[in-house]
Amino acid sequence: MSASGDIEELIRQLGYFSSIDNNMQVGTILALLQVALAVSRGGHGTTELVEKKVGMGSGTASRNVRYWGSGHKSMSKAMKYMTNEMDPEDNRKRVLRLTHTGEAFIDKIMTTPGTKRELKGDGQKTG
Repeated sequence: MSASGDIEELIRQLGYFSSIDNNMQVGTILALLQVALAVSRGGHGTTELVEKKVGMGSGTASRNVRYWGSGHKSMSKAMKYMTNEMDPEDNRKRVLRLTHTGEAFIDKIMTTPGTKRELKGDGQKTG
């Protein structure tokens, strides 16, 4: 794909996020995508992963995780794109996984008209 084609594809993908919340910040988008990437590698996300990979503080990471999961008190409804559960091996940590709704959303943004693109373990697209 040419550079202009790549930019057009990125704009198309970001448009899906804009349709959810026109004021969504980049960090909020990256929080969901980092969890999706961890899940695509056969694991799960954590708030600490979001903090580290996105470069945000613990409070901000927690708010972004809550946004995609159970929602925030200022929100009219919960997104329910990911779950945030206690780590069975360490009760001090939380495990983040995509819900069916979250998986469907990621599939939608990773699908280019006419082709199916998948998130590879290294974060690159295939297809």
